[in-house]
Parts: sequence; C-alpha cells; structure tokens
Amino acid sequence: MPQPRPRFGARQSAKAPTITADAKRMKILHAVLAQVPFDGWTDAAYARGVEQAKISRGEADLLFPQGMRGLIELFGAWADQQMQQRIADEAGFSHRRVRDKIAFAVRARLEALTPHREAMRRLINWYALPT
Repeated sequence: MPQPRPRFGARQSAKAPTITADAKRMKILHAVLAQVPFDGWTDAAYARGVEQAKISRGEADLLFPQGMRGLIELFGAWADQQMQQRIADEAGFSHRRVRDKIAFAVRARLEALTPHREAMRRLINWYALPT
C-alpha cells in the first residue's frame, strides 16, 4: 500500500533523537562520580551531578527512586560489567586454572575502578555508616 504524500505546505515534524533511560542513568552516574571525591556519597553530590548532567531533578528521582542507594548499586553493576567485558575480551580465559581466572577477574575489576579510587574509598565509609 503506498504511503500518503504530505500535503503541500504541511510541516514535517523532525523527531529529536531520544536518550534512553539507561543512557541517562549512566550520564548521571558519571557526573556524580566527578563530585564524590569532594562531597562524598551525599545528596549534595547527587544534586550537583544531576545538575551537571543537565537532567531535571524530578526526572533523576524517577530514574533513581532510591536516590543515592540506587546510584551506588548502578556503580557496582557498571564495575561488574567492565570486569565481564574484560574477561570476554581475554583470549584463552576458559583454559586457565580456576585460581588464575579468579585473580584475573579481581584484577580486571580493580583496574576498572582505579580511576575512581577516591569514590571507592568514600564508598567504604558510606557502607560503614548506619542506615
């Protein structure tokens, strides 16, 4: 069936590319990670990161209903994903001994977290606080 032709003078609406919720979550995570060395895993770091990511606070709160706790869970999932990607990229991983696989996986995760060393230090303190 042929497509109807637009009428003369009718405006064509150009759809702006949409950013997925996962992409927005990652954008917020990276913006908050830049604030954590200064403010720790606090609401202030969350608010500044959301502002820096140019996402409204209301939308960010919808993306992270648990607030900072949800962001911290995403950070852990991101680190796991980085480790798993490194394992998948490693040739001959399946032929290694179990202890070598474990050592490689731990090293891969730590290397992914190295740029965020201060955030990890502050995260240990955050976990130590009573909720």
